[in-house]
Amino acid sequence: MKNNRLGNDPLSWIGKEPVKTVAETPVKEKTKKTVTVSTKETAQKELKSVVKDEKVYVKKTADIREDLIEKIHDVAYWDRIKIRDAWERVIEFYFEQNKVKPRPKQD
Repeated sequence: MKNNRLGNDPLSWIGKEPVKTVAETPVKEKTKKTVTVSTKETAQKELKSVVKDEKVYVKKTADIREDLIEKIHDVAYWDRIKIRDAWERVIEFYFEQNKVKPRPKQD
């Protein structure tokens, strides 16, 4: 008895053009603006003009005690915020309580 579902050759699909589904259609990617500048000061000015009213975030590395890291992670978890936002709260609170003198300019 012949099985009509499979056809005669179960490997006949090899070499044929695949059928495109809706999920496989190309999606337009968001374009990012790149800024090419020569100095750090002009880079910051250009970046602020590109970003406009949004906050500008810079990645930095610091050595911090493990118990403080755990507390920040706990705050972020229970307040349902990003860890970055928890750190931002702590730092902003510190600056609200303490005046910070600017560093002297280096020539």
